[in-house]
Amino acid sequence: MSEYEREKGNEYFLKGTIDFAPSLQKSRLCQALMHYENAFNYARTNDDRAKAAKNKAVTLAKLSFECLPRFSEFEENGLETGDYFKIFETFRSAAHFGFESNNEINNPKRISNGWLEDIAERMDKCWKQAIEHVKNFTSDDLEEEQIQSIKLLDSFSLAIVSLKSAVFMKVIYEINLKLAVILFQQAVSLLGDGAYHSCLNLITQSQRPLRQALAASSNEVEKAEIVEQQRLVFVHSCICESWQARQIGNEMVEELLFLNEFLDTDLLWTAVDKFREAIILTREVDIEGEAISLSRLGFVFEKIHPDHQKAMTYYSRCIQLAHCLFPSKFLTKEWFIQARDSLITLQLEKQKKEQEEEERLDEEQRKEMKPIFDQLEVEAKRSAQAFLRFIYKNHPPVRCESPQNVDTISPEDTGKVVRKAIGDYHPDKHQNHERKIFVLYSKITSHLTTIYQQVK
Repeated sequence: MSEYEREKGNEYFLKGTIDFAPSLQKSRLCQALMHYENAFNYARTNDDRAKAAKNKAVTLAKLSFECLPRFSEFEENGLETGDYFKIFETFRSAAHFGFESNNEINNPKRISNGWLEDIAERMDKCWKQAIEHVKNFTSDDLEEEQIQSIKLLDSFSLAIVSLKSAVFMKVIYEINLKLAVILFQQAVSLLGDGAYHSCLNLITQSQRPLRQALAASSNEVEKAEIVEQQRLVFVHSCICESWQARQIGNEMVEELLFLNEFLDTDLLWTAVDKFREAIILTREVDIEGEAISLSRLGFVFEKIHPDHQKAMTYYSRCIQLAHCLFPSKFLTKEWFIQARDSLITLQLEKQKKEQEEEERLDEEQRKEMKPIFDQLEVEAKRSAQAFLRFIYKNHPPVRCESPQNVDTISPEDTGKVVRKAIGDYHPDKHQNHERKIFVLYSKITSHLTTIYQQVK
């Protein structure tokens, strides 16, 4: 009975393939479809079920790909993605029963490998035509195209994953790779809009089809393509997770600034940990994200938990990374301006404090060394030779040789000796020595400079 229904269906199918009016062609194909459905219901063996399902799928494809598009020129109704899935699922059912029949070694009517390969080719053509239809149907809305393609490919992927035969591995590989690529493209688009939560969700979804595609890959080229796609997914996953960690840290910082009456140390260090987590996630992956996280750490140690040395370290690293973004326009970014201005302010404050500390120490040294300074004043007023003899005898310069026979120096050579003494005692040569020596040599150099102006 099943075979009889198939033959009746074949008669109507052949009539439906003749180039008649769309309405008549549709009517005959629908009659063929009804007979194939009856053939499937009457079937008692796997080979009959497989053949009836294949004929039904071919007829559905004929209706969807050729007849209905012509018919829709007269009636304003396009194809739905569900129609394509129905075709694909019917082919999958034919493949399933075909495998069962193929494994029946003692069955003389069992399905051949060539028959299964033909099913695989038709399924491959089906999903590609479905995606092309979605593309044409949503040509003005890229986001809608991606959403519909994802739904369709996901259903195809779930439908075919049970077909583990090598005949269908190529179809499994291509469907899952296409699904993963579209999911990733939509995720990247959301990342550009700042929708990090949605982006991370899509990236997570893309990992399953990538694993299935890798399992179905048949050569090194296909495996390399999957590995590269997995690398891109990992990179963007790190960027999204980094953004989430930084957002949590920012919220904690806002709370710490609001509760300025007391410092919640637990909240403070949790925020610091979140920013450090964001830095680790983006290191060598997202330079701008790493720079932003460093600027936030600098802000924490500048404004909330003052440690200006740490703050300057983080700000400096932030600016160094920012310059790696050139020629990207980072100079107008808020995070860069804040880091740059804060670093300049902190450096000026540090310089001012160091200068004030040096002046304080110098003043203490001057008070302590006043008798020596008074003696230098007296000797400087006597003569150049007396002053040179006094300083080289009582305060010889470190690691410098004293001139011999200062008293016998001619007036013509005095200027040269004084100039050499200025070089020996100049404080710039003794910055690494103790502060007392630095202050003493500064005073001696001052007197020598005055003397040199007189004898040159």
